Amino acid sequence: MSHVLVLALLGPSALLVLGVLALLVIGAARAARPAAVWSVAQVRIARPTDKLEEVVRFYRDGLGLPVIGSFSGHEGYDGVMLGLPDASYHLEFTRHTAGSPGVAPSRDNLLVFYVPDAAVRLEVARRLVAMGFPEVEPENPYWKGRGITIADPDGWRVVLCDGTFAPAVS
Repeated sequence: MSHVLVLALLGPSALLVLGVLALLVIGAARAARPAAVWSVAQVRIARPTDKLEEVVRFYRDGLGLPVIGSFSGHEGYDGVMLGLPDASYHLEFTRHTAGSPGVAPSRDNLLVFYVPDAAVRLEVARRLVAMGFPEVEPENPYWKGRGITIADPDGWRVVLCDGTFAPAVS
């Protein structure tokens, strides 16, 4: 039996109900879609630490991220911003005079750098190991074999990941 014949047999009231349901389903589907991507000028990931100098040394000297800004004595805070390859994305580490514990809440808190060049990944890992930051076992087995995991002075983990990330297309 064709769909047209079934709809004709249902009658006008049933067609109205089906029409309303169709509009509700279409509206719900549209609402479930993410909003249009909005323009973002910069992204900064900020976190506190009681080991500001050690953390800066890890990210600057170990990972090779340049310092792109810093401040001291700002309402009790000192801080350093380090740039990623595109300065539109950067990290900020802060310290407060009253203390700023920056211990990682778990071993699965990660900052992942996708580094397609294996020689560069190994060079950075060797530099960090020479600075006293050895490779650690990843908490999530997904990362084992996909990269090198190293803990920073506060225990936050950095993964030097093989390749690039390809977002799922929906």
